[in-house]
Amino acid sequence: MSKIRNHLPQGLHPIGLNFMAAAEFIGYSPNTFKHMVDTGVMPSPRVYGARRTWIVDELAMALRKLPKANENSSSPECDNGLKGWDD
Repeated sequence: MSKIRNHLPQGLHPIGLNFMAAAEFIGYSPNTFKHMVDTGVMPSPRVYGARRTWIVDELAMALRKLPKANENSSSPECDNGLKGWDD
């Protein structure tokens, strides 16, 4: 796989990420990230043709909605009531 060249001006970061970059951005494995998207904990991607792109701000917002380690959660898995991540 070839690396995409960064043609953005220095200091300007992309707002959209592919699947692997989105998983890495939030700090989870690709399998866990897929599960989180499938269960609604993380946002669905934007779609244009065959391309799937996750918006950085939406990922960050969804990650911030996850419970903190000292907060009670209904389950140790992703079932934490965040189905409406964009509420």
